[in-house]
Amino acid sequence: MKRICGKGLLSLLAAIALLLWPLAGIAEGNDMTGVFDFENRKVRLNSGYDMPILGLGTYALDYDTCVSSVMALLENGGRLIDTAYMYGNEDAVGEGVRRGMEEYGIPRGDIFVITKIYPNQFSDPEAAIDMALEKLDIGYIDMMLLHHPGANDVKAYKAIEKYVEAGKIHSLGLSNWYVEELTEFLPLVTIMPALVQNEIHPYYQEQDVVPFIQEKGIVVQCCRYLKTYFPFPLPVTASIKPS
Repeated sequence: MKRICGKGLLSLLAAIALLLWPLAGIAEGNDMTGVFDFENRKVRLNSGYDMPILGLGTYALDYDTCVSSVMALLENGGRLIDTAYMYGNEDAVGEGVRRGMEEYGIPRGDIFVITKIYPNQFSDPEAAIDMALEKLDIGYIDMMLLHHPGANDVKAYKAIEKYVEAGKIHSLGLSNWYVEELTEFLPLVTIMPALVQNEIHPYYQEQDVVPFIQEKGIVVQCCRYLKTYFPFPLPVTASIKPS
């Protein structure tokens, strides 16, 4: 049974994103796609952009908590923030980013914001994308994902491709896509996803999924929710090279 990131959890959870080490053969010659730069805490995407490997997941954060959490992340050196339409806090993420840039003197290009559009938005993807751009209000979106497979997902993805070409979105990807879905989906789109974000962790390893994705030059971002060990909210997104 497939696990779904970002659904069915009533308490505030922490998201641990695990970027697994790319398989041999992804990086060839001067192509650094999928290669970790631990000194600078980044990984190179197939879109040509570098994504930070440590950051903040904002699922279930209310407005004020989200703004303060984003600002605290930026103040302490974090640069990756993950949000979504269904999280209901894109506007708070945007405010936190803008205020953090102003107060801490951080260039926009140093910050990487991921958001997602939901299947109930796929029938009118342009409206969904424009709404995300407006709510975030940070000039452009670093990465937009389709949150789950659904009716009109190819249509929605192709709409994002146009925004990539226009420079309003830099990279695009998928969330909760597995081998069967990817096998059907990828031949129908033009731009290869830069990222696939799934629930994958030591207790749910999906060992067939990870190499399938990585062999295509796509970075795997794996989410894991923690909810029982902390007396306070601890949303976080981290990229980790397994030993």
